[in-house]
Amino acid sequence: MFWNRSKFTVREIVEQFLKANTNRWKNNPEEKQSTADRYRFVTNRYLLPIYGDWNADKFRRTQLRGIRDRMIEEGNLCKRGQKKTQTTINTQIKIIFLIFEWAANKDWITDDTLISLAHLRPLRIGDDGVLAPRKIVSVPEQDVMSVVKIMKEPLGDMVQTHWLTGMRSSEVCHLRKCDIVIEDNGLWRYQPYTHKTETKGKERVIFLGPKCQAILQKYCDESTDEEFLFSPTKTMEYIYKNAKTRIPMNRKFKDHYIASAYYYAVRSAVIKAGVPYWHPHQLRHSFATIVTNQYGAESAKESLGHSTIKTTEIYIDPSYDRVRRIAKELS
Repeated sequence: MFWNRSKFTVREIVEQFLKANTNRWKNNPEEKQSTADRYRFVTNRYLLPIYGDWNADKFRRTQLRGIRDRMIEEGNLCKRGQKKTQTTINTQIKIIFLIFEWAANKDWITDDTLISLAHLRPLRIGDDGVLAPRKIVSVPEQDVMSVVKIMKEPLGDMVQTHWLTGMRSSEVCHLRKCDIVIEDNGLWRYQPYTHKTETKGKERVIFLGPKCQAILQKYCDESTDEEFLFSPTKTMEYIYKNAKTRIPMNRKFKDHYIASAYYYAVRSAVIKAGVPYWHPHQLRHSFATIVTNQYGAESAKESLGHSTIKTTEIYIDPSYDRVRRIAKELS
């Protein structure tokens, strides 16, 4: 289809972008939902209400900065704990920029428009009215085990598997028997059928040792090859069957947990356990820190499935043990 740049609106760019990227997201229904919702939220809340009918070529850095100022102002009016941080605002502005970048690659807007948008400097820590992002830290093992003790199966086993492997929440939820291969050395090789970086051509391999195998063995025995090991349907069937009051299970459940449901289940258990708040993604940070301290940062990078050590360093808690030893010996 040929588009006349003089008549091409911002709304049309957004609609075409979402339509075109559906195929890229379709292989992972959960990722498709979360990614599409993220783009729709930003565009419907900030971009389209004011600039939807604008000529796309007239949308420049000044307009993008105005949207960012509105995000900052809106974030400062939120309740404590819900305010938008510097990272959140920069991410939402990048979403708008990526839509225009996609349109420029299609020659639907001029390069001047894209260059103007690209020259908007990202927010930095210390800018007026901007909150610094919270540092995600690892979770003490005792806090994790306190939560596991009060969680029903299979959620408690999901948390332990997450803690022992450092895999992503979605990778825990997507565990299937057919995706696990038993190697000659006794390790289990798990390759998720879908993962975060598959669209970049990356391969994701997770090795499961004896501790994980002991947790997962009973689920493998009870599941067919194509079934998900952690199934909310089976969980609820067990709960309904063993309930004191016999009631029919009329509600239908998914054949596997999704990352958001897993997140809220853990959050509820953390509150109930009375331990300092933590969320599932911190388990990945804990694993990264433990592996780095025992085997080095390069081993942590490979275990987490990162492409660069720079990404892995974000997950590692700073350790001052070596600095203390240097200070003790030299100063």
